[in-house]
Amino acid sequence: MRPAIQDLPTDRPLHRLGSWIALGVWLALLATILIDRMAQPWRPLLAWCGIALLALVDCPSPRREGGALRRRLAVAGLGALLSTILAIDIGLLVVRAPQAINVWYLRARHELWHDFWTDPSPLLILATWWFAAPFVIDAWRARREPRARSAEALTRRHALWLLAWAFWIGVAMFASIRPDRAYYRFPQEMGLHAPLFLFWIRRAGAAPDLQRRLARIAPWMMGTALLAGLVVAIAYVTGDWNRQVAIGRAEIWRTELVERQYINGWQWRLNFPLGHHNRMGFFSMLTALLLLMAARRRGGWMRWVAVAAMLVALATLGFSLNRGSFLALVAGLMVMTVLWLGRRAAWLLLLLPAAWLAMSDLQRQQVLSLVDRETYRSPQSTVVTRLDHWRLAARLIRENPVFGIGYSWRHFEEYAEDYAKQVGAPVYEKAHAHNYWLQTAAETGLPGMLLYLGWTIGRWSLLLALVRRRRRLPAGERGLIEGWCGVEAAIQVYCLGNLPLRLGLGLLTWGIWAVMWVDLARLWRAAQDPAGAPSETS
Repeated sequence: MRPAIQDLPTDRPLHRLGSWIALGVWLALLATILIDRMAQPWRPLLAWCGIALLALVDCPSPRREGGALRRRLAVAGLGALLSTILAIDIGLLVVRAPQAINVWYLRARHELWHDFWTDPSPLLILATWWFAAPFVIDAWRARREPRARSAEALTRRHALWLLAWAFWIGVAMFASIRPDRAYYRFPQEMGLHAPLFLFWIRRAGAAPDLQRRLARIAPWMMGTALLAGLVVAIAYVTGDWNRQVAIGRAEIWRTELVERQYINGWQWRLNFPLGHHNRMGFFSMLTALLLLMAARRRGGWMRWVAVAAMLVALATLGFSLNRGSFLALVAGLMVMTVLWLGRRAAWLLLLLPAAWLAMSDLQRQQVLSLVDRETYRSPQSTVVTRLDHWRLAARLIRENPVFGIGYSWRHFEEYAEDYAKQVGAPVYEKAHAHNYWLQTAAETGLPGMLLYLGWTIGRWSLLLALVRRRRRLPAGERGLIEGWCGVEAAIQVYCLGNLPLRLGLGLLTWGIWAVMWVDLARLWRAAQDPAGAPSETS
C-alpha cells in the first residue's frame, strides 16, 4: 500500500549556506521596511533578487533529485503559462466602456497589453508557481486520499487558497480598464508577498533553525528601530520652541522626524523611522505584542530586556497618536490575556487608571475623541473622511461586483478621485478605502474578497483548533498559541480602518503570517501526537 501523503518526504533539508541566504534575504527586507521612504525605489529590486536567490536555494539537486526537479519545472512552467493565458482571456472578455471615465482609460486598455511582457510580473508569476509547485504535486498525489487533518495537509490547502487568490488578482489585473497601473504595482505587492510566503511556510517548516534564528533576531531589530524613534520623540518633547521647530522641519531619508497638523487643535505625530504616523503606529503595536510573547517565553534577564523593549514600543505607539493602532493593540491584548488568564483577566481592568495617568494630554484627547459627537460630524474629522471612503468603495463594489475596478491601491487612488469628481462625491487626494476588505472587493470584485476570506479562515480555523487543544502542550507552547491569536486579532482590527497589507507594511504583515503559520503547523503536529502530549503533572 502506498504510504499516506503526509509521510512522503517532499524536500531535502536546507543546507547551512542556503539557510543563511534565506535568513539574510528576510532580514534585509525587514531593514528596508524600517527605512521605508528611502527604500521605496530600490526595495522591489532587492526583493526580486532575493526571490531569485531563494529559488536557487529551493532548487532540487539535478543529480540526486532529477525526477523531482523535472516535475517541478513542468508544473511551475505550465502553471504560470496557462494561468496567465487564462487570466488574459477572461480579462479580454470584460467590456469596460461603460465604466470608462475618459478616453485615456479606454485607449490604455488596448495599447498597453504588450507592456506586461516587458514587466517583472511574468517572472514573479513564475516564481510563485515555482514555490507553489510542491504543494500542487502533493495535492495531486493526495486527490484520492481521505481528507487529512495533518499539518502538511493543512499547509497544502492554505497554499492552494493563496494560489487561487493570486490567480484571481491576475484576472482582475487584466480585466482592469487600466492594466498598466495594475501590473506596475503587482511586482511590489502580491507578486512579492505570495512567493516569499510560500517559500517560508514550506522550507522553514523543514528547517526549524531558520525559524528560530529569525525569531531571535527580528524582534530586536524592530525594537532597536523604535528606540531611535523614541529618542527623537523625547528630544522634541523636552526641547524648547526653537528646537522643536528645527526637529519638526528636519528630514532623514526623506522622512520628517515629526509631523505637525491642525486636526481639532494643535498636535504632533512621530513619523521617524517608518515615514508616516500610521505606519509608525502599526509597526509599534505589532512590535509590542511580539515582545510580550518573547517576555512570556524567555526567563531571567532576557525577560526583563523584552519587557523594557516592549515599553519602548508602547511609548512610540503613543507618540504616533494613531487611534487605529490603539484599538488594534487593545483587541490583541484582550484576546491574549483572556486566553491566558481566563476570567482573571478582568482584574487587569484595574490597570486602566494607571494607563490613563501615564498618557499625555494629546493622547487622552485622541482616546476621548472616540466618544465625542464632533468626531462623527466634523468634515475635518478623520472618522468622517473614512466613512466617505467606505461609501465610495461600496459604490464601486456595487457597480463592479465581479472583477472590480482593477488591482493595485495606486489605481484605486487615481480612479476613485476621478470617479468622485464625475458623480459629485467628496473628492480626496490619494484616497484609498481605509478598510482592507472593502479595498479588496473594490479592486478585485466579490470573488477576490471571498478567496481572501477563505485564505484567512484557514489561518483562523487552525488557531481556534489549537486553542481547544492547547492543554495538551507545555505552558510555553500554550503561550505561543495565545500570543499568535492576539497578533492575528490586532492585524484584523487594524485592517478595518487602514491598509497594512501593501508595500512595506505588507511585507511585514505577510512575513509575520508566514512565521506564524510555521509555528502553528509545528504546534498542530505536537497537539495531534498522543505520545508527545505532556501529562497533567508534567
